[in-house]
Amino acid sequence: MTTTSSDSGNESPVESFADCHVGIVNTMRDLADLPALLEPARRFHAVSMRIEDFFNRVVLIHHQEEEEELFPAVLSSATIGEERSEVQRIVSHLTDEHRTIEAAFAKLIPTIKAASKDLTAELNAHDIDAVVNDYLVHARYEEEVFLPLAKAILERNGNHMAALGMSLHMRHGTEMARRHYGSI
Repeated sequence: MTTTSSDSGNESPVESFADCHVGIVNTMRDLADLPALLEPARRFHAVSMRIEDFFNRVVLIHHQEEEEELFPAVLSSATIGEERSEVQRIVSHLTDEHRTIEAAFAKLIPTIKAASKDLTAELNAHDIDAVVNDYLVHARYEEEVFLPLAKAILERNGNHMAALGMSLHMRHGTEMARRHYGSI
């Protein structure tokens, strides 16, 4: 007995071949996308591999230098009274933000490292966005509020600015201090 299209669920063998092409064509489109997907995947891997080193060698050291060099220099040079109280308030605020940002970074690093090794690992976009946003807000506040105040206070006495410069020089050497800090 011969099977007709009505006997096999209304699909002829020829239609079955055509349906198979749909899946093949879709996969061919995915295959065509592979070269374009490779560069973002490489960038993801490269960025994720350097985050921990960046955190340890840049963020933590930057915070440490602010807290051990810049903040004390500005506090000691601020006029006793309202100005020093304002500087102390700002320094406390910035130091608290340092700890918050550092804790958030430290929490993210293991998940970022896991994702760099295994693309099935999940990254929480909300947590990453929060760290990025918190740091950008922090940096903007430092640049718009604290650093102009610090510069005004330290420039009143050239020796104070020179002492900060010497302290940074001792930490980094002349070229590194010039490259990272220039003039405050």
